[in-house]
Amino acid sequence: MSKFYEFNAKNNLASGDIFEERKKYALHGLEKDDPKLRVKDLINNDFFYGKVNNTGDSIFVSETNLKQIPSTSQKTIFAIDFIVDAYEEFREYFNKAIITKRIKSRENIINTVEVKRAWESSGIFYHNLMETLYEQYSLFLKSNFYDKKIQNFSDFVDFFLLYIKKNQNVFTNSAFIKSKFCPYSCTGLFLELSFINAEFSDDAKKGKIIEDVNFPFYRNALRKFGFSIDKNAPHRIIANLDSSVMMMYASKYGVLRNKSSYKDFFDSYYYKAYLRDIEFLKKYLTEFYINYVSINPYLKIITTNASGKTRSEIVYREKEFNKNEQYWIGLYFSIRLIEEGIPIDEFRKKMILKDVLNVLSASTFDTCLAFVNKTIFSLKKEFCR
Repeated sequence: MSKFYEFNAKNNLASGDIFEERKKYALHGLEKDDPKLRVKDLINNDFFYGKVNNTGDSIFVSETNLKQIPSTSQKTIFAIDFIVDAYEEFREYFNKAIITKRIKSRENIINTVEVKRAWESSGIFYHNLMETLYEQYSLFLKSNFYDKKIQNFSDFVDFFLLYIKKNQNVFTNSAFIKSKFCPYSCTGLFLELSFINAEFSDDAKKGKIIEDVNFPFYRNALRKFGFSIDKNAPHRIIANLDSSVMMMYASKYGVLRNKSSYKDFFDSYYYKAYLRDIEFLKKYLTEFYINYVSINPYLKIITTNASGKTRSEIVYREKEFNKNEQYWIGLYFSIRLIEEGIPIDEFRKKMILKDVLNVLSASTFDTCLAFVNKTIFSLKKEFCR
């Protein structure tokens, strides 16, 4: 049990010490093999929990399915509707236990279950990342003198592909959602409680939560209402989609749970990110280029003739460009290959892209996006085993 261990990991420890301390907490902080705990380990085993659907597609919450959480906080806090219902009953149960003295509220850490943080819009985090990405890309162009080679949008995009490949950046919304840059709060499945002000990196405070006299009641109450505990942040609770209790709350909103998948839930409550990837790709690359040209409207080109005389010419960068659907699909496919680290050769890439464009000409744009998404999954399995 965790009470036999002292957890000391913090980010300010020496690298060797922090490794050993993190290892200690990973092994003994909350034993995942104890079925009573219903632990989610988001670092080692459940990294994509709530970020992908039952088929592995990146997803984001439909805001129409959010509900406000009753809170004593000044903030307006939301989560997925049936999870809010489950939380309200959990909170009522916990508060009654305080009144009836089933738990001790004084001088203990777990003495309230008020929510201080829940759903946050992935769109805001994505937009902030795009702003940072543009700034970094602009520096990349200047520091490598690539800015002297950009005359139009196509040149700008060519160097952008080079940049994200060299720096292993995420750019599409699909890649962003599965990355560390998209917090779990964006899933709508997580509720962070206010009984302790703990950083996720502070294992000592996590240990104090686990050792708190009220922890057994807290743990069992969460299970009773369909929640799991975050192993690496015990004050963060998670809707357990494997819980029949939680799915009972969901059924009140028309969610039918298939025994082998959560398809109905994901289809009802989330959007598939790949269906809007190109929309965002066009938006941000266009904004990047327009902003770049407004700051850097021209470049100086110096040429040398046969007699050795140099000549300089001012060339204004093209402001207008018009790209068709085939261009954007091809660019999207190239970016997804880079993001997923798929080392496909150019000949095969062209053959696959030909198939992609055939699908586009014969069906809808969304059908083509689904085909690209499926192709990326297949290539990922082939190259990245």
